[in-house]
Amino acid sequence: MSSKYTVFLIAYKNLDKNVEKILINNSVRTINTINDFHQSGEFHSKGLNLNDRLSIYMDWFETKAKEKIKDGYEVAILEVPRSVGKTKQDLLSTLDIGFEKDILVLETVEV
Repeated sequence: MSSKYTVFLIAYKNLDKNVEKILINNSVRTINTINDFHQSGEFHSKGLNLNDRLSIYMDWFETKAKEKIKDGYEVAILEVPRSVGKTKQDLLSTLDIGFEKDILVLETVEV
């Protein structure tokens, strides 16, 4: 089976407002507090819509995300469609290196 998306868990802090805005605008979910994990895990349709996928991603990433939130980071989940994936994946890898500890790519999953 071929993957449809690449999903990234990104932790960030101390960013310029413009960089933070770009990161947030390209995410499918931002997580600012541990309380953001309290949601139902119910699926609402036969197919998996974005809300259903987000619930799954939140479960996958909960432990790592909570650790980084406790360390003072905010966390974002980015879902990159396969059709545009390579360009955005390269960008995220560059951000991970270029911003040192201010932007961290914590996990990458192909779905």
